[in-house]
Amino acid sequence: MIKLNELSTEQVKAMSLVDLCYVYMVEENIEKLNIYDFLDYIKPLRGVDEEEFSSQAAYFYTDLNLDGRFVCVEDGSWKLRDSLFVEDIKTFVEPSVQKFEIDDEELEELGEDEQEDVHDEVDALVEEEDMEENEDVYDFDNDGTPEKIVVNRKSDSIVSKGGLASIYTLQDGQYALTYQIPLKNEATAFSFENTEKTLKSIKDYYGEYSKGIEKGEVRVVNLFDDNTNENVSVNLKYDKNSLKDLENFLFIGHSDVLREAPSNSSPGVASLKYKDKPRLLLEFTSIKESGSQKWYLAEFGKESKVKGFIQDKNKVIKRGFYWDKMVSKMEKINSFISDTLAKKEDIYIVTEYRPLANDYYSKKDKFGNRSNQSIKGYVNSNKEGEYINIPDRTLLRVLGEENGMVKIKTPMYGGPYYIEKKDNNIQKTDITSKINKFVAIDPESQTEAIFERENDTNKFNVVTYSFVTTGVDNGYSSYETPHGAFLVAFTRPYMLFTGHAKEGDTRKSAGKEGLVIAGEANYAVRFSGGAYMHGIPAAYGASKSTKAYTAGKIGTYKESHKCVRHYDDQIEYIVKWINADSQKKEKENTIPAEPVVVVVL
Repeated sequence: MIKLNELSTEQVKAMSLVDLCYVYMVEENIEKLNIYDFLDYIKPLRGVDEEEFSSQAAYFYTDLNLDGRFVCVEDGSWKLRDSLFVEDIKTFVEPSVQKFEIDDEELEELGEDEQEDVHDEVDALVEEEDMEENEDVYDFDNDGTPEKIVVNRKSDSIVSKGGLASIYTLQDGQYALTYQIPLKNEATAFSFENTEKTLKSIKDYYGEYSKGIEKGEVRVVNLFDDNTNENVSVNLKYDKNSLKDLENFLFIGHSDVLREAPSNSSPGVASLKYKDKPRLLLEFTSIKESGSQKWYLAEFGKESKVKGFIQDKNKVIKRGFYWDKMVSKMEKINSFISDTLAKKEDIYIVTEYRPLANDYYSKKDKFGNRSNQSIKGYVNSNKEGEYINIPDRTLLRVLGEENGMVKIKTPMYGGPYYIEKKDNNIQKTDITSKINKFVAIDPESQTEAIFERENDTNKFNVVTYSFVTTGVDNGYSSYETPHGAFLVAFTRPYMLFTGHAKEGDTRKSAGKEGLVIAGEANYAVRFSGGAYMHGIPAAYGASKSTKAYTAGKIGTYKESHKCVRHYDDQIEYIVKWINADSQKKEKENTIPAEPVVVVVL
């Protein structure tokens, strides 16, 4: 078992708060946890600033609700599920809401007029922003017996405006907790209006997430919407590859079936094939005496759409265009730039480009980056202990010097870190204000969005979005696309790629024995070392069907050697968007007229 006191600051940083909480409760033998006691305990060990810790803590409450290892009990504290008996799990309740008996006379007292009033009010369950708890009754399934809904909202400084909706159903004359639905946390991304929309969805989707519910079963439900973010608008300037209403979706890695109800014995309503991406509506974790299962409710079909359930499996993968996650990174970068410029300091980038063919394979650091086309950032000036790999063109700020090392800080990896003092490993940029143009890439979802910032409002507009293919580690010559924040170097009309020479090969050498120029891709954007955004690669002499096959795998699995593949028309638009009216040329390369930053999540 991991012990917290044996972990370094960097190891604590790398772990999620919910995992740290589990370790904490086990290690300290804590029977009942107050989450704020834990946050107070872990904060100094986390080693991050106040803003970053608050942002992380804002999601902690929701993560606890969705993590099957924890159970919220009657006084608002938390217990480990392993410490509870099955009967305890079936009957645990929300803070300040106790189980109570209901007899027939009490039910009769709730007249038709009163029930009608409740129906009118259920769409506006939250009327005041500082409300901590709201309780109502509502007949969700129209069976004549009302359910009880309790909305708990958090208004403290750490979990601001987040909350939980709990639905209690009448079972053997008692109201028992049956559904738990976390409300999205508004403090970091979502508006108050969106929480109201979520509450309406609770009612609208009740008939779906309640299907097949058994007595004593508890379902923890997560509802999905259009990822509306108060800081994001979606006004597309190029939409050919931007599929509508697909912000949350499932990637189907093999053939499967959407079922009528959440049961593998339920009839199928649609057949799903490899690469299909049904729209994700909700997920729930079913907690029963026999164990727990996760199910998804999805919508599929082009002309006539059907809804159905599919169980969480190895090759059923939840993905999406997560505007909120992308925006949080972009805002973090601009905050970093603003803070640096306010101190009359400069923004630098790492300059560590060299041909990838001349590099070597190495282990990943805690951010998932290898040492190729990177510099080492040590946690101390003595070059002892842990270090990270800081990729080429990473944004950074110089804090000073210590023991002959340059002390730096970065927007994505934090700091401080110490790098070797050389004349050519970092370079001052021309950045003098916040970045207005961002490319956000999500390797886990194989998605990408192009953003423009509005100077007046500081909000972002999605210009275009699409699926992509990012890099995969193969242990030999292929690398994962680096994670971080990178300043675009240039664009060009094409990109060459290499291959292994064959006997009698007359193709041009790639500069390393055994390698030749094997083919090219349309358009290219260099953003980090040999990592480019580009079109569909095609070997010289390859057929159109071969290129079409490669294009058909966009948005499926990681496959490129380090780059980010795009549909040809998509990258053509992006290159023109990056270049704008730039007249600055270096041979075939165009230098953007204004700074453009690529964020790889």
